[in-house]
Amino acid sequence: MRESLKKLFAFFLFSICFIAIIIRIYYFFYYKELREIKSQLKEIENVEVLNVWGSDDVNLEEISARLKIKNKFEIVLVGLSKDVNQYPKSIRISEINGYSFTTYNCHKTIGIGYSIDIGSESNIGKLIGIKMNNPKDVVENIEKIIVVIEKLKKYPELNYFENKYSENYLSIRKLKKEDKDAMNNLFDVEKEFKFAEKWKWKNKKCCNE
Repeated sequence: MRESLKKLFAFFLFSICFIAIIIRIYYFFYYKELREIKSQLKEIENVEVLNVWGSDDVNLEEISARLKIKNKFEIVLVGLSKDVNQYPKSIRISEINGYSFTTYNCHKTIGIGYSIDIGSESNIGKLIGIKMNNPKDVVENIEKIIVVIEKLKKYPELNYFENKYSENYLSIRKLKKEDKDAMNNLFDVEKEFKFAEKWKWKNKKCCNE
């Protein structure tokens, strides 16, 4: 009995040490990548890196950056980690020139997000009409991106987009958010869902009827 307890205790200690080592390795590479992204952004001409942050949750791979461009425009790039980066087909931004976003997506159920996609395969990306392969391309085309955003409807009006996979409503507001993990920027989510269920969706699974 005593020998079994010793083995169990040894296994328990080994498990704790192993998990601790894995977590330390993860954090090492996470912060290493964060520093590398910040350094790469600083090398882009006419860019001031105001902030770079992310989630240190091991279940999330999220690195975002707030940039000031030509000492005039601001943009927040989302999803810069190599594990989630999908340039050029998907490029996510959560803020541009003072505008922030709330997206309501209906696929099988309603989903809510706080960024927009300006990549080549997105609805807004197709309006922009420019293939952007990296953050440098986004910076160089910032004014063209803003022109498209300015033409979209602003809160309380909604923009509606549809493709063969899903339909989306987009709300655009003049609102600056805090630079922190996107999960912490969520507020009144339940109210948002109830709000979205009242809209006209072609997919009846997203309607509260």
